[in-house]
Amino acid sequence: MSSKQKTMFLVLIFLFFGTISEIFAAECLPADAISNSSNCTTTPNFYRLHIYKMGLCNNIQPNQYPSPDSVPNIATNCQTVFDAGSSPSAVTVRDNISDPVTGGNTSKPAEGVYQYGFVLIEGQMDVKAAKTFSSNKQGTDSQGNANGSGTTCWTTGGTWTPAGSTASTVCGSSLDTSNYDFNITNFISLDCASPSFHCSYENDPENLDDTYAYLVDSSGQLSNTASFGAGAGQVKMLLGFAKFRTPITINSSTSVFEAQFRVKRGLDVQINGSQVSFYGREFKVITTVY
Repeated sequence: MSSKQKTMFLVLIFLFFGTISEIFAAECLPADAISNSSNCTTTPNFYRLHIYKMGLCNNIQPNQYPSPDSVPNIATNCQTVFDAGSSPSAVTVRDNISDPVTGGNTSKPAEGVYQYGFVLIEGQMDVKAAKTFSSNKQGTDSQGNANGSGTTCWTTGGTWTPAGSTASTVCGSSLDTSNYDFNITNFISLDCASPSFHCSYENDPENLDDTYAYLVDSSGQLSNTASFGAGAGQVKMLLGFAKFRTPITINSSTSVFEAQFRVKRGLDVQINGSQVSFYGREFKVITTVY
């Protein structure tokens, strides 16, 4: 059996409500009693993705923003290692490490050296978080109004879209588990422009992999309508690529392909005076072969 080889790549979700500068917003500190006075990022208690496919690629060249003429063809240029079919497999990340990816078919990729990894997910991400602050805060309801008051704030469930929201953050003296649930964000645009359905991020200051993201419709074509749904041109899925800084080698000794999702700073804590709200952010995929 070959020695273990591990590669990490980051799929950056440039949502329309974020900016590139916010990706590296300050960390929320201290972790047990946040005292930041402006927006910060931290680890959510739970983070959920819905995965259609994952795999490795070599003969592709993701286009740089802003001119993607077409989406790279993963069917002809990539080796699919995990395939959930038409119903995506939900993967929940808790304590910064994901549950195993299950519910689909797995296969060993052809032998070779792979420079890229890809992941195809449902066009949404779900975050569930409860955080303590050093002073009283007010939550934010689905209409942007103050929602409860206290030093503990948490997500209460619902879906956020620009057209209307049922998601909210509430605050109180302690966590109320009866209304503690996932806030869901549907992707409708990326943040390279408004709207934008393709984004690239290269030469990362933290030495992370170059990454490329495409919003695609249910047929895999580049989206052209800033709305979530299964119609032609609507946003249905996100296809992310990363160029490995250390290519992955698959050979006759390779017996295991393992992928975990980690979310270190996947919760965006937006602070406006005494009012706070929680949103999801980018995730990392750790790919291991041995």
